[in-house]
Amino acid sequence: MAIELDTSSNPTLVDRGSIPTSAKPFATNGIEADASTAKEIVVAPGTGKNHYITRIVLQSQTAGVDPQIQDDAASVLFGRYYTTTTGVKIEINYPRPIKVATNKAIDLKAAGSGDVFVFIEGFSG
Repeated sequence: MAIELDTSSNPTLVDRGSIPTSAKPFATNGIEADASTAKEIVVAPGTGKNHYITRIVLQSQTAGVDPQIQDDAASVLFGRYYTTTTGVKIEINYPRPIKVATNKAIDLKAAGSGDVFVFIEGFSG
């Protein structure tokens, strides 16, 4: 039986053991008032390298902003996280990290303007 959804994404999950031993940890956080245009939050790691996301925290102070995490080619990694009330937070820890496509930045994108808090943690390498 096929799953029928209006929108879906299928990020690549990997075992922690497949993260290169040379990978460097990263963490970034911030608040964006208008992510209706994608905002880069983690720069591309370089030729032949990937990001591995181990933790995402999103919070919106504005209902209907509906943030998502995507790469710089607009491939959705997490979300869209629908916010019908203000101040709702979601936090996900990935025991099997999301592997971002090779040499892609990580972006925050939202359906509309309004404050979004984001925290992303993982490895690059």
